[in-house]
Amino acid sequence: MMLIFSILIAIMCPLLGLIVSGITTSKNTWLRCLLMALVIAIPSLFFVPDLNMDATVYYNAMNTFRRYSNLKDLFGFIASTPTILSEYKSYPGMTILLYLIGKTGYYTILSFLTLTLSYFAALLSVRLFYNNKRTYGYLIMLVVALLSVHYLFSMSVIRFYLAVSVLIIVVLYETKSNNKLYKILYIIPILIHPGIVPPVALILVSSLFKRVSNKIMYLLIVAIPVIFSMGSLIQKLNINGYIGTQIEKLLRYVNKSDLVTMFTTTKTWIIEIMVIIYLVIFVIFIYLNKDKINLLKVQHRRLVISTYYFTAFTIGIAPFNIIFIRYMAIAIPLTLACLSVIVGNEGYRAKWITFFALILVILAGIFSNTDILNVTFNIPPIKALCLPLFETFKLITKY
Repeated sequence: MMLIFSILIAIMCPLLGLIVSGITTSKNTWLRCLLMALVIAIPSLFFVPDLNMDATVYYNAMNTFRRYSNLKDLFGFIASTPTILSEYKSYPGMTILLYLIGKTGYYTILSFLTLTLSYFAALLSVRLFYNNKRTYGYLIMLVVALLSVHYLFSMSVIRFYLAVSVLIIVVLYETKSNNKLYKILYIIPILIHPGIVPPVALILVSSLFKRVSNKIMYLLIVAIPVIFSMGSLIQKLNINGYIGTQIEKLLRYVNKSDLVTMFTTTKTWIIEIMVIIYLVIFVIFIYLNKDKINLLKVQHRRLVISTYYFTAFTIGIAPFNIIFIRYMAIAIPLTLACLSVIVGNEGYRAKWITFFALILVILAGIFSNTDILNVTFNIPPIKALCLPLFETFKLITKY
């Protein structure tokens, strides 16, 4: 009943609906998470990207794709074009999505969708705190989850962050069931962005282990930087193949290129250091609570083990700034989900370092989201959140 009440309020004033939704109770917590995510994403409908933002590339692609009458003709164009749009043959899922949204003429729906799913995934990761009736912990984790989402990146670096949010949702959905057929869902984020293949592979392989192994964790931290550094050699061995092509794209984010230089600032280093410390604390936390992890139900234990190894992997790629920033968007929600699982039970160890770790995520989130001050919107975000939804639909404009 309270959820329905908050939905009605959200129709009249999304900001009030968000507040009511956040403080009321409901058995269907995923519905409340979705409502909150939808409301928070509303300002993105009025997003006006600068020419140097990734969103401009996707909006221009939609402007081209919408000219084709069917998907067959579109993929024929992509296969034959010598332009950068030929890259979309590697992203069939994303291409179809761009085509469908492009046909509406309202390109900002793409940013709205990605941002909604990013917040939805983050909020789902901490919902176990609510289910365990730990209200005080849930409110803290709610703040952490909301700040862990980079608003601008989710709204602009659309293809990768859409794949990330879908991946997290699939991982969390799998914890609700032991049905192995659900693993086919991992194909969805891969079809959106092939850069999601390493996380998917690591998560699937890690789920086969029954216990956390420190030896594997150490191996990942040490070996991953070496493997990434050998990217050029691997690419030359398969220069015209799929693997070689994907590694060539990856090297653009690893080598000392203009792209890396542009994003490597004092601010990004500070954020990266805080996140690295947070991830290291998470690894220590898991090590100290191994006996508790062994008592978890199978699905939750697999989640913790997979996240443990992926966290080590993410720490390993820390020397490669741009890749690390992208993959930490996967690691943070998954680690929050694990903390929700473990801390939701009595008797866990190292409570004080858990609190310190969450403070680091909050600070990193605040630093990251200051970028929003430099973003242009047709309507100021707060005003957009206060408009009735029917007014929002009237005002949404084409890019």
